[in-house]
Amino acid sequence: MESAANRVRPRVGGLLIQQKTILLVHIEIPTRPEPVWMPPGGEVEFTESVTTALQREFREETGLEIRTTRLLYVHEFIQEPYHAIEHYFLCSKVGGSLKTGKDPELKDDAQIIRKARFIPLADLKKYNIEPAFLKERLVADWQQQALGQTYWIGTTRE
Repeated sequence: MESAANRVRPRVGGLLIQQKTILLVHIEIPTRPEPVWMPPGGEVEFTESVTTALQREFREETGLEIRTTRLLYVHEFIQEPYHAIEHYFLCSKVGGSLKTGKDPELKDDAQIIRKARFIPLADLKKYNIEPAFLKERLVADWQQQALGQTYWIGTTRE
C-alpha cells in the first residue's frame, strides 16, 4: 500500500441516509489521536472511477452494496503531510447486510475500522465526525431539502 503522505489523494465518501439516520464508520485515521466517525469511503485507485471506488469501499467497510445517486460535496483537506480532494456522494442501498468490515490491505490485528452503524441526523453534533463540516452542513441541507445541488465546501487547512 502506497503511503497517503506527501501526495494529493483523490477520495470518495458515501452519504447513505435512511429514515433520518446516516451510516458512519468509527475508524482510526492518521490525522487524529482518537478514532472518528466518517462516512464510508476511501481512496480512488488508479484507473478506477469514483463511483466504482465508492461501491468497493462500501462493500469492504460495511458489507453493503450501494448505488451513487449524485455528487453532493467536494472538499479539500490539507494537513501536512496529508492532502486530499474528497468527493461526497449521496447513495442508496441496493443490497447486502450491514456489518463492520475490514480494510483488505491490513492484517487482522492492524484493522482500523471499529464499527459501522446508522446514527440519527439529529445526534450528529454529539459525535466526533470528520470531516467536521458534515455535522452542521449535512443536517441543514437535509432539513432544507437542499440535497439536489453540489457544493464546493472549500479548503480545510490544519
